[in-house]
Amino acid sequence: MSEDFTPRQERDELPRRTILGIAGASIAITLVSLFVARAMLGGGSKTGANESAGAPQTIGTVEQTLVNASRRGLDLRAEQQKQLQRYGWVDRDAGIATIPIDRAMDLVVRQEDRR
Repeated sequence: MSEDFTPRQERDELPRRTILGIAGASIAITLVSLFVARAMLGGGSKTGANESAGAPQTIGTVEQTLVNASRRGLDLRAEQQKQLQRYGWVDRDAGIATIPIDRAMDLVVRQEDRR
């Protein structure tokens, strides 16, 4: 009753035809996908992608000054500060209003103290 149950060794090499077939199919699928994507994005048109998107052909110089030091930055900061200090309606129908930021912070602190 003593039978030899040693496992059989598998082959050490992979089937080359199968691997080459899978690689070829993968390349073919990738190329077809790229072709379809280009067709869907309008890559075949004579106009460039920038023209169809309305982007300018040339890009101007980049402003390299600090925002806080430029006139535009100072004006923006002043407008933001003014908005933080005003009362007004955000949505009157929903009952949402804006109040000055200092007043809002005081109300939050008082509400937290009550808890």
